[in-house]
Amino acid sequence: MAQYNFTYPTVPDSEEAFFDDICSVLKPCRFSKDLWHRVMLVLSEAFTNAYLHGNRKNPNTAINVALNVIETEITVDIVDEGVGRGSIDKIKNKKPSMPSMESGRGIDLIRHYADSVEFAVDEKGGCRVSIKLLLENKQVTKI
Repeated sequence: MAQYNFTYPTVPDSEEAFFDDICSVLKPCRFSKDLWHRVMLVLSEAFTNAYLHGNRKNPNTAINVALNVIETEITVDIVDEGVGRGSIDKIKNKKPSMPSMESGRGIDLIRHYADSVEFAVDEKGGCRVSIKLLLENKQVTKI
């Protein structure tokens, strides 16, 4: 199992750094195009939610990412430093968004494209999003 841990300050440049790190870790896996897009969409939505809704763009906070890659799955925990209990309650009570909406679809997209997702309050009080994406043999040519 390959395990990676990253910490990003809550600043605009962090999203690009996050993508660079994820791409450098996952590029050797040679995912199918469909799987690559699914992975990047799910992780992008979770990271953006941590940045915007969890940490509320507060530059004095951070986003922690733990990424594990094995032959059959990718698991990712994205943890913000916001107020997790309030976030979890909103997520649990969230109604499905309309496809035409410009925002508010992130949780729906994560739930749809991830094989499993859990939202929980982290031990420090932030929101932890735990994502699992299963890898099928036909989708990966090398790990």
